[in-house]
Amino acid sequence: MTRHWEPEGNAVDVYLKRRGWREPVLVKSNMMLGLRDAHVSLHEVVAPSPGAGMALRDLLAGADPVTYARRARARP
Repeated sequence: MTRHWEPEGNAVDVYLKRRGWREPVLVKSNMMLGLRDAHVSLHEVVAPSPGAGMALRDLLAGADPVTYARRARARP
């Protein structure tokens, strides 16, 4: 999403120019503008650990795997 195409801008800028009139003001100002500068990536699950978490590797950045622990969900 952060890739810029001249002269249009990036994917969010192009969308807002072409179809932004359809979006509510809050969506345009908060979500879409936040997405404009967001880092987009693709992750591979390297080591799944059911019930405990998983290790993910960022395939686009080529970084070392990061372990994410599973959080307990609040029950209603």
